[in-house]
Amino acid sequence: MNHERRSHRQWLRSAAAGLGSLALGGAFVVGTNVGTATADAATYTSVQVGTSGETPQFSQAGNWTMAWSYDCSSLGVSGSFFGVDINQPPGDSTVDIGPDESGISGAGTDYYTDTGTFGLSVLTDDCQWSITVGNGSSPRGLPVQRIYGQDAIGTSIAVSQAEFSTSASAHAVVLARSDYFSDALAGGPLAASVGGPLLITPGASQSSTLDSRVSGEIQRVLGAKGTVYILGGTLALSSNIDSTLQSLGYNVVRIAGTDEYDTAVQIAKQLGDPSTIFEATGLNFADALSAVPAAILNHGAILLTDGTTQAPQTATYLAAHPADTRFAIGGPLAAAGADPSATAVYGQDLYATSAAVASRFFASATTFGAATGLNFPDALSGGVFMGSSPHVGPVLLVDSSLPVPSSITSYLTEDTAMSNGYLFGGPLAVGDDVMAAL
Repeated sequence: MNHERRSHRQWLRSAAAGLGSLALGGAFVVGTNVGTATADAATYTSVQVGTSGETPQFSQAGNWTMAWSYDCSSLGVSGSFFGVDINQPPGDSTVDIGPDESGISGAGTDYYTDTGTFGLSVLTDDCQWSITVGNGSSPRGLPVQRIYGQDAIGTSIAVSQAEFSTSASAHAVVLARSDYFSDALAGGPLAASVGGPLLITPGASQSSTLDSRVSGEIQRVLGAKGTVYILGGTLALSSNIDSTLQSLGYNVVRIAGTDEYDTAVQIAKQLGDPSTIFEATGLNFADALSAVPAAILNHGAILLTDGTTQAPQTATYLAAHPADTRFAIGGPLAAAGADPSATAVYGQDLYATSAAVASRFFASATTFGAATGLNFPDALSGGVFMGSSPHVGPVLLVDSSLPVPSSITSYLTEDTAMSNGYLFGGPLAVGDDVMAAL
């Protein structure tokens, strides 16, 4: 997502540099107000730089903040605060990105851990804005523990080991493919229900065998006996895996439908047809990942929509259970579009949707989880962990690098009961700078 925002901003900056002045629904004036470096706190406004343009330079060491606000009400319609590019010192490898918002007005605070002399390039319509930069750290300074392995499969094993540190302490294991998200999305509540971890192994298109590390973890966490639930048909996970697990003495239950939508329905039935349903698009993974700990907390199931269209299998199931409480995780362009009668929980993007789920279902949580919003395995395994006592809380989605999305920092700031967090995935998935900011 940051790549998309950077491309958009770079195009606008290039156009502005080439034309000198560009009309974008209002005056667009490239300012030349570049002064000497300013240390500590400083405030810059649209008046200083002619609505759009570059601020004076400022110096910051270590942690610093950017508090921003904008007001486009003078336009009479929603405007665009196209974003703030942070001009960094030559050779600085850290990617620092400012806000990128649209609407009548908005405000927030972003957090950075970089050191140097910076300037801000602001791109907007004819909107008024104010930015204050200054020294500061993350909003709460919460202790965060990273749980990870060498790859996605290793991280799922690390999460299992953190949750079930004692050998033979799990009652069952849920197994899903590591290379595609569809069957796995609904599996989190099942894993919590059967008292076991959610592990992943390569799909049938990549391997016909069970990953040896996963096999070892199943034997450790279950001991000599137990049940392994396999999600998806034999095109998802090879039938050789069933045979391998059975030869080890485990009871194997394969839960598979005609497609990912039907598999989610079959999982709901395995859960005993719970009275609370969380719907999320099956065309992407982010919304369903945010739903996992909330569904576990509410003893619910996750069903999938075909984007803004209701999947026939999901529609049939819902019609057979009309009294169910339904939440659509994702807005009108996602699950809420497929089921307008469900209670919609969503934000402007995948990060804000995870924050909206957190605010709705975990307003007074004492702990949180965080994982990359750019891939599914880390948050998938972490969601089961965060749905289980004694560390019940939301999974917040973040970028691989700073800044932490303002919706996430707002949630963490507003939840005054929050005392600690977990970060799922290694430094290549989510950087140490994000961990420090959380």
